[in-house]
Amino acid sequence: MRTNPMESERAAYWQEEWRRAGLATARRDPNRAKYYAIVAYPGPSGFLHVGHLRGIVYADAFHRFHRMLGEQVFFPAGVHASGLPAVTYAQKVKDRNPTTVHELEQNGIPAADWPKLEDPEYAARFLGAQYLDVYRQVGVLVDESAYLTTVDDDYRAFIRWQFDRLRDQDALVQKTHYSAVCPVCGPVAVDPSETDLSAGGTAEIVRYTTVPFRLQDGRILLAATLRPETIYGVTNLWIPLHDPLVSWTHEGRTYLVSRAGAERLVEQHGGRIGHEIRPAELKGRSVTAPLTGVPVPVFPSSLVDPKVGAGVVMSVPAHAPADSLALAELTVQERESLRPAPVILAVPPIHELPASERELAAGTGSPAERANRATGATKLADAPALQEATERLYRLEFTRGTMTVRDYLGVPVRDARERVIAALGASKQSFELQEFSEPVVCRNGHSVVIRRVPHQWFIRYSDPEWKALGHAALRSMAVSPEDYAHDLPAILDWMDDRPCTRRGRWMGTPLPFDPEWIVEPIADSTFYPAYYVVRRFVRERGILPSALTDAFFDFVFLGEGPGEPTLDAGLQQEIRADFLYWYPLDCNIGGKEHKRVHFPPFLLTHAKLLPPELGPRGIFVHGWVTGASGEKLSKKDVSAKGGRILPMREALALWGPDALRLVHASSALPSYDFEWDPALADAAVGRLEDIARMAREAAGAGAGIPELDAWLFSGMHGVVARATHHLRENRPREAAEAIYVALPALLKRYYARGGVPGDATDRVANAWIRMLSPFTPHLAEELGVGRFPGLVASERFPSAEEFPRSEVAEAAETFLAMVEDDLRNVMRPQLDRSESAPDEVIFYVAASWKRLPEQWIREALESGATPNIAKVMERANAHPELVAHRAEIPKYVQRIAPLARSEGPPSPIPIDEVDILRSAQGYLVKRFGFSAISVHREEDAEAVDPMHRRDRARPGRPAFYLARRGGAAAPPSAE
Repeated sequence: MRTNPMESERAAYWQEEWRRAGLATARRDPNRAKYYAIVAYPGPSGFLHVGHLRGIVYADAFHRFHRMLGEQVFFPAGVHASGLPAVTYAQKVKDRNPTTVHELEQNGIPAADWPKLEDPEYAARFLGAQYLDVYRQVGVLVDESAYLTTVDDDYRAFIRWQFDRLRDQDALVQKTHYSAVCPVCGPVAVDPSETDLSAGGTAEIVRYTTVPFRLQDGRILLAATLRPETIYGVTNLWIPLHDPLVSWTHEGRTYLVSRAGAERLVEQHGGRIGHEIRPAELKGRSVTAPLTGVPVPVFPSSLVDPKVGAGVVMSVPAHAPADSLALAELTVQERESLRPAPVILAVPPIHELPASERELAAGTGSPAERANRATGATKLADAPALQEATERLYRLEFTRGTMTVRDYLGVPVRDARERVIAALGASKQSFELQEFSEPVVCRNGHSVVIRRVPHQWFIRYSDPEWKALGHAALRSMAVSPEDYAHDLPAILDWMDDRPCTRRGRWMGTPLPFDPEWIVEPIADSTFYPAYYVVRRFVRERGILPSALTDAFFDFVFLGEGPGEPTLDAGLQQEIRADFLYWYPLDCNIGGKEHKRVHFPPFLLTHAKLLPPELGPRGIFVHGWVTGASGEKLSKKDVSAKGGRILPMREALALWGPDALRLVHASSALPSYDFEWDPALADAAVGRLEDIARMAREAAGAGAGIPELDAWLFSGMHGVVARATHHLRENRPREAAEAIYVALPALLKRYYARGGVPGDATDRVANAWIRMLSPFTPHLAEELGVGRFPGLVASERFPSAEEFPRSEVAEAAETFLAMVEDDLRNVMRPQLDRSESAPDEVIFYVAASWKRLPEQWIREALESGATPNIAKVMERANAHPELVAHRAEIPKYVQRIAPLARSEGPPSPIPIDEVDILRSAQGYLVKRFGFSAISVHREEDAEAVDPMHRRDRARPGRPAFYLARRGGAAAPPSAE
């Protein structure tokens, strides 16, 4: 591994210098523009690792850049302590969880301090302090005067105001909810951020309809199905092959279901679980189907997974591929006891179906039999093929099918389903049964269940008028990446009422008008950028939480009312002025797990509480840093014993802050994930070493070659312009590419072409060092010593106008680079054979008359036409200078037209190709190992053109002849 090129003491020195200069402290200045962005604050679930740096590095680079533009910046930070992260962490400390203990030891936390961490609030504040320390060590300039945790008393006052206002605007409602609950820890949020979970954040809720089949003794076998409309095609019920069922008693009725199903039913509908019933006791018994009154038998089958649904399955062999195959498990006598499997759904004729669905309808037999045949499923053990058959047939029948039974003849399946659900519900014996699509586990390792919660509070995101406000706000926002900007309107439309409170062990703010409920973490993190502005005053002016009343916040955020009477009016005016200065928020930065979870409520809440002109201006979504598995990097991936993911302290000691910052800035486009690999950090160290050397070597005095210096300045003009544009547009990787790849390549080319350190390279280095500051600020300061009167971080970011652009110099160098490419392409075969380079190259520069015909050829191609010799000749007749070449033009057009289709046009900037090639003779000799180079105009080269190459010359593409001593020619030249 490459080691840190900068001693940690030097990094700490610059971090202290930035602190002493107060660079991170936000200051309102009405005469200057401002920039205010936030990063989604982390939950206190453990120590930070390298994967957590991505968003914070982006944000720091953006703020540093805007500061160097002369703008005032505000970059606050906090810890999202609401919910379960700190509760779970404290419990793990209390239990002396081995992984947690190892993490504490890795981070140098004395064992004597561990007991304090068993208190969740202390743990949250402790971890928050650790996060701030990491930010400092990485060189992130956050305004610590605004630092907060979401369990601070003043923050709770702010959340109380927020929910009072939402209630005043009819944005809250109470109703029954089915909530994800850890039986030990209480309610949890199931979302991709996995704030409260250790597994299952992408789980979806599966909603079954239960169908009651009555035994003669009055008990009810309760089947669970996703297709209740197929009740008309039931031939039998399936129950587990070996696992017993249990009785579930609800409102005086006894239902038979699997134990897992009964437990879910109790959670969601109440009742109690009773004794077990063995499958053998029910085998062959008859039950009566609801709605149809048809008696059907009961048989055990391996098809049934007792952990899924209710553990009782309706058998619909004509339309369920698995049921069709499961019949083979029955004895002949049992199969004969079944009524024929009726086909109850019809799909359009095969010729009306898309090609992908036609094979499902081809051949003979029931729809299920045809689907199995199409996918190759022949037995229940053919799981992948059977799953494909099931999914494809269900999708076809749901989207294109109609009912064929008398009660619903011709009714589309999707409509029939809702009507059957309503009919079953009228019996008071059918229930909705919910479960997760995959196991969900809370952070403490307990399985999460779905539980019915009466009187739950919801935020009414379904309100059409509110959605309209969100759409209006979105139209004036910059959202990155583009695909998320495209998806976000549909996400807003999709949003429904969202539960905003929880009961249990959760940390957070009690709902002000119903304090037995705690505001849940997503709901208390939507408007908090506004409170960061206030937080600075609370800490610095000693404002008590009791003074942070609704009247105070109404005045500060909304400009309504006189403010809080117990608080100095002048101070409240000052806070209001600060809020109006920093707002609107310029950018909210967060990982892709927040796409549906955080960003839409953030946008809608701002649209609800603030006037449009104060709505947020931007959202920036970045991908994850992943482990080798492709999953988001987790704390469990961190190991100090030879692992790929080092603890933060060790990573900083090994590679240094700038290398880690550069990895995150440059390893992938922000919207993409990238896998953490120590080799990335090693490469970043090496790159920074090279840049440091080049920047120091660039110091010099004296003028260089004028044409070469002009090209260097013109190239630098472009690099600075690109870096500035990309940073303004929040494109960190493209900006880093300009600064850390394109600019070094520019200098290397300059030196290769004969340039030497002097005034020109010194000016470039001066600008380069300033450009390094947003991404690798420590290195910038080291290189800036002696060059700048103060900190590089306080200097102005270079302007492209510091370096004059020369289109002529750029065109000349582009021409020369193209000539080099042509030489390489021709010489490559012999170089691949390890042959020596040719001794001499003779260049033939195209005659000036060729420029017009080539221009006309390209104009024809650009219009979509085929170059026509007759038309070119017709145009040539109008140009006296072309008359002498009438015989040559047709051959030229015929030969050049195919080449022009695939090549770029020559430079529109007039350049002297002869002069450029002659001035570059020394460079080309050194570059390719030639002994001699000569340059001739095509019209003067007959005596030096033994192979008749000169007529192949074209504007911008000189022909050349490669020769060896003794008269032997090298391979033919390119044009």
